[in-house]
Amino acid sequence: MRRVGFTSIQNAQTIYAEGYTVPPLRTGYERVIAQRVDNAYAIVAKKDGKVVAIDDEHMEVEYTDGDVESCPLGTTFGKAAGETIPHYVITDYKVGGSFVKGDVIGYNKMFFERDVLDPKQVVYKTSMLATVALVQSQDTFEDSSAISIGLANRLKTRITKPRAIKVKFDQQVRGLVDVGVVTDLETILCTIEDQTAGNADIFDERSLATLRLLANKTPRAKHIGEVEKIEIFYNGEIDQMSSSLATLAKLYDKRRKAYCEKMGIPKSTNEVDVGARIEGQAVDPDSMVIVIYITETVHMAQADKLVFGNQLKSTVGRVMVGTNTTAEGEPLDALFGYQGINNRIVPSAILMGTTNTLLKLLGKEAVMAYRGE
Repeated sequence: MRRVGFTSIQNAQTIYAEGYTVPPLRTGYERVIAQRVDNAYAIVAKKDGKVVAIDDEHMEVEYTDGDVESCPLGTTFGKAAGETIPHYVITDYKVGGSFVKGDVIGYNKMFFERDVLDPKQVVYKTSMLATVALVQSQDTFEDSSAISIGLANRLKTRITKPRAIKVKFDQQVRGLVDVGVVTDLETILCTIEDQTAGNADIFDERSLATLRLLANKTPRAKHIGEVEKIEIFYNGEIDQMSSSLATLAKLYDKRRKAYCEKMGIPKSTNEVDVGARIEGQAVDPDSMVIVIYITETVHMAQADKLVFGNQLKSTVGRVMVGTNTTAEGEPLDALFGYQGINNRIVPSAILMGTTNTLLKLLGKEAVMAYRGE
């Protein structure tokens, strides 16, 4: 019989938050996960060796037997829970740094952090400590919950909104936004000029300006965030493109070839097959799709979902305002129902809460003792 656990279903809808840390109470499996994922999350050394090259996009390692391997670094984008999520793979190694088989030489900083007990390894982080009051009230009806503004801010995450702009080969693209630009809802990403409006040779400046007002298309960002990446995809011959599109195609093809060369994969261009769909846009013959990735920070809010403990799913019914504290004056992070714990028959939630609280106090006492206080 095959046993199917609920954790796989739950984690399929889980995304990272910037406030995640490694909890004091662990299962031990947090140190194992990095050894069982692909390079989008953790890069594990296959043999003994050293780092021979590093840049923003890749890390090249040489093993003691002479084999050389390139590993991706930087920002990539994945799909989860219907959203586009940025992934940031980093390394703290330097050129010349050595490692042994099994060492983690690169990792996704949103999901892992270095293990203080074993700096060559990383630990999985998908939680944070919060002071939760277990009460029965309207806030906790049907396993709902209320959270403080402080907890909502700690549970913020980064979501990417791709903006796909489709243009024909006979159109011009002017003023394409740069990577790193901070956008608002009305930020113009580029200006698309039709063939007649872009032909400056047959009109004077005044007539040309009038035609541009009539013919131009100016796609807007529609999101508040930062442009993290731009990609292009096209179908057709570059020599059939307008001058601005040809410049874009050559530039991004050059970057693509350079990346393929560094990663040791067959060189390719950004040309795709007819009918390929990029972020919902079909790449037709003699057309190009420009994808602009805008990443914004989103805080936890009403109607979002979270998990208390390891298994107590809840929907946020209210974000508490004002000052909310315990009787001792400690900031109160959330309200959840004790009945919800009993209904699920998961006493581990109480054990986790008391154990984490005890470990926090022991940690403070240990630091004070070390400092002689």
